[in-house]
This record gives sequence, structure tokens and C-alpha cells, in this order.
Amino acid sequence: MMASFMPHTLLTYRYRDAANFKANGEVLLSGEPTPELRRRLQASLIDSEYFIPEKVGLPSLREQLYQYSEGNPTDDDHLLHEFVELRPASAEEAASLPVSSDLADLVARFEVNACRGWWTDAVELLDRLDLPL
Repeated sequence: MMASFMPHTLLTYRYRDAANFKANGEVLLSGEPTPELRRRLQASLIDSEYFIPEKVGLPSLREQLYQYSEGNPTDDDHLLHEFVELRPASAEEAASLPVSSDLADLVARFEVNACRGWWTDAVELLDRLDLPL
């Protein structure tokens, strides 16, 4: 019996610190990136572009830049990451990356933060991550 193919989605995003150093990342999600899920995700972003990955269970990309600062945060660090793209994952991507989450569940977490306010508890998060206020 042949296994059915489950569609996967690739979410790509970027961290850009205040000095314009960049780190790129991607996560593999189960599920198909339908127009409705794309619309809902885009609508839940700050200024249609930004989000705080720790608040939706995605890995932060800030640490990729810590190699330039002796492994520590700098005054240029902040919480916001940029949404880049949501697209169907290729067969190679689906085979090589671990599934991070279900797309519909992730979109729901984005929507919860948009409703609650992305900045709710931000001071505590900044303090926990040892980032400047």
C-alpha cells in the first residue's frame, strides 16, 4: 500500500538587528498554505510584516548574530522578526527538515497574539532574554 503524501509548508523569516545585520531562518510546517491561511497570518502580523517568534513557539534568529558579539546580546537587539514567505515545501525540504508545527495551529497562535497585543508581556520577555528595554 502506498503512503499518502501530506502537504508541508515552509515559513521563512528574518531577524534584522538595529545595525542591519541579518539572520535568516525557516521552519517546516505540516499542512497546505491555503490562501485563507496566508490571509489570516498576514493579517495578524505587526504592520503586516513583523512578529515575535518566542510568542508563537518559533525559534528566535537573534542568536545567529551573537557570534559577532562574543555570544551575548547587544544594544542593537530587539524582539521583532520579519515575515518573509509562506509557500509549499519542496519534496527535498519536507524530507530534510523536521516538522516544527501544524500550519493551522501556528496561524491560530499568531491570531491570539494579534488579539491580545503582540507587546503584552514584552517587558518580561525582554528581561528574560537579557535584551535592552
